[in-house]
Amino acid sequence: MTCDLRTIAAAEPAGEPQPDAQRTVSLAPQEVAIEFFKRSRPLDDRQCEWLRRRGVSDAAMAADPGYEGAPIRAGRVVFAAGVFDFADDEDEDAVAAFVAIARDERGITSDAVAFDAAGRVACSLKREALLGAQRVITPRLGEPLHIFPTVLEWLASDRRGVVVLDWRLAAGQLAGVSLKTTTVEFGRLLRERLARPAPPIFIEQSEAAA
Repeated sequence: MTCDLRTIAAAEPAGEPQPDAQRTVSLAPQEVAIEFFKRSRPLDDRQCEWLRRRGVSDAAMAADPGYEGAPIRAGRVVFAAGVFDFADDEDEDAVAAFVAIARDERGITSDAVAFDAAGRVACSLKREALLGAQRVITPRLGEPLHIFPTVLEWLASDRRGVVVLDWRLAAGQLAGVSLKTTTVEFGRLLRERLARPAPPIFIEQSEAAA
């Protein structure tokens, strides 16, 4: 049986309805954190060693720099259509994954993110465009914001920078922000995926001109 963060909100008094496709619910930061820790478990030695072999430090596994808590943890999840749900061990579709807390730009707990060894990445609530969003407004003394292709590369950098979770939303959030990345190929992808189309422009014709 799956149990996602939205299930908690289903029992709460309903506020203004939200589109189901956006999976947005009125969970407070504390509720997101409680469900994250309730439905996941600490990394075991094998999982820690797997991450270390990929350049991830113990400090990066333990917490966001400058923030309390938010360790990388493990869980059984079901990936589906760009989102994930926490799952019980008997769920046939469940896979082993790492899970992390996603913060908003103010550094407040906002969502949970799952990622696995196959490279799949998904949010539970789809609230955030970026993993590491709090770095967008962190002073960088003129340095560009580092944007990483994968969660593992982000972790190997000790969580310094961001990873795109939602390209459409990220285009708006990163508008006007100088970026740097690791490869020319990913830089080209960023330029393509983060480009924002020009808004529609209408010409108002005066009565005299008509």
